[in-house]
Parts: sequence; structure tokens; C-alpha cells
Amino acid sequence: MVLLEKGLPKYLYKYRCFEDDHIDALTRHTIYFSRGREFNDPFDACKDVPMILSDREYAVKFYQKRNPKSYADYLKRFGSKQATDDALFRTLQNSQHDHKDIINGVLQRLESSYILSLSTSATNHLLWSHYGGWHSGFCIRFKTQALIDSMNIECAGPVTYTDEPINLFKFMCDGQDDYVNEARRLVNRKSIAWEYEREYRLIHNRFANSLSADGSIACTYPKDCVDAIFFGIRTCEQKKRELFEIYENQVIYKEVRQKQASYELTVSTDRYQPT
Repeated sequence: MVLLEKGLPKYLYKYRCFEDDHIDALTRHTIYFSRGREFNDPFDACKDVPMILSDREYAVKFYQKRNPKSYADYLKRFGSKQATDDALFRTLQNSQHDHKDIINGVLQRLESSYILSLSTSATNHLLWSHYGGWHSGFCIRFKTQALIDSMNIECAGPVTYTDEPINLFKFMCDGQDDYVNEARRLVNRKSIAWEYEREYRLIHNRFANSLSADGSIACTYPKDCVDAIFFGIRTCEQKKRELFEIYENQVIYKEVRQKQASYELTVSTDRYQPT
């Protein structure tokens, strides 16, 4: 497995609401990896990711990096570096050139990736609102290493948030000149608008074999990957009791509460027990 950043967070969190499929998945110890087309961000892990493809400087540098002998031949033919780079860039813009194959390879890998989106925070107001049933759902705390060890994970890492379009040729000049590696890095990039999510992603080593392939895949994990379950600040007592019966005392159940005299949320120190 490739780690996109050194070290793993001890815990990762998944916010859920009390829908039948979410309860069923928890009962069956199942979690879903999805492709970018299933996400609520239209520019996430898909061909519409903002990208610069016409950067003369880095397109030429990338070609020179990959084909030093061919670049030397161009230089002999055209004499000056300016004339050489101009001619080479015109060639690179030809749709039949192999650089287009590299671009298509990166985008295809990006669109075929199966991604599990988690968060490093259990007390995020907006995540509770958007994914945790308006604070009336629950949040699963996974033991990160145990979850990764139980699945075929290709790479893992935190999302990088930026509003800068991706300069693909610069990206590849700075990287390992490998479209698989570049797709790994691209799949973990999102707009700053999503920064509040504090997202951490696991990428499955299975990839969709066509654009029409399944939008998501189900993976099971050992029961002990779940360390704790937190109830939202608005979760009713009946729902808490129902969820408690799934694991009972095998995991830690706690409640999210309002921090005293604050807008902040906090997880209770005492364990929840049904009343």
C-alpha cells in the first residue's frame, strides 16, 4: 500500500443517518467504496477536474524528461531552444501524440478509482448536518490500521484542498512520471470549499474496468475494526437503543454534546447506556 503522507491517524470517522441501508451495512460490517461520479462534488475524481493541458513550459520539460535523445534531435534540427520548444509544443498539441495517451491514462485511472471517504473529526458541525441526519444520526469510529489491514487498499492519505487548477505536465515533472502515481495524487485533491470535511481517503486496489461499471463496491471488515459509535446531539433515545443492540458492550457508545457555553461540539467522557 502507498501512503500519500507519512503516518496514519489512529482513528477515522464515518457519519451516518438512520436509513435502512446504513443500519444494514453496519449490521453486516460492510462499507462502500465509490467512484467519483457518485460524489456530491461534480469535480471530484472525474474528467471534469480543473486541469491545465496547454502549458508550453512544462509540456516541453516533461517531453525532455521522458525523451532526452529525441529532444536533442529537435534541438539540432531547429537550432535555437526557442524554435525547438515552439515546434515541439505544436507537435505535443497533436491529438495523436503519446502525451495525449498519458493524459487519457491519468483520467481513466482517476474515473475508475473506488474511494472510501472518511473524516479525521467526529465533532464537525457541517458533517453532522450533511451526512449525520442533521445531528440525529450516528458516527462510526474505525481503528484505521485494522480497517486498512482488513481490505485490499492501494493507497491512503488526506485530501489536499486547493482552488488551483492542476497543471498536469508540471504535476508529472514534479512526480514520478507515472500516470498511476499521478492518478493517486489527483484523486486526493478537492476545492477549498470542501476543506471543512477534513477528509481522509482509502483507495481500493480494484479499479472499474469500464465507464459503465458499478459506481460502488461493497467491502466487509472484521467486527473489531469498529472501536466506538457516537450519537448525534439530536439522536432520539429510541434510535440509540436500537443501535446499541447491534454491538451492545462490544464497542464504546458515547453521545456528542454541546461544549459548555460554546458553539463547539464534544464527545461525552462517560459511556452511553440505554435508559
